Amino acid sequence: MDSASLAPLVELARALQSVKYLIAASIVLFVADFLDTLASEASFNYRVSK
Repeated sequence: MDSASLAPLVELARALQSVKYLIAASIVLFVADFLDTLASEASFNYRVSK
């Protein structure tokens, strides 16, 4: 295999890597937002029920 035929594969691997990071980041943000929502709802319910 010469480097010319490997170049597209390297580009594809880099693209997949960045997509993987984007997906991971959005999952982390989603989970953080979800937990934040849960926490605020829980404290709201706690205040209401007292």
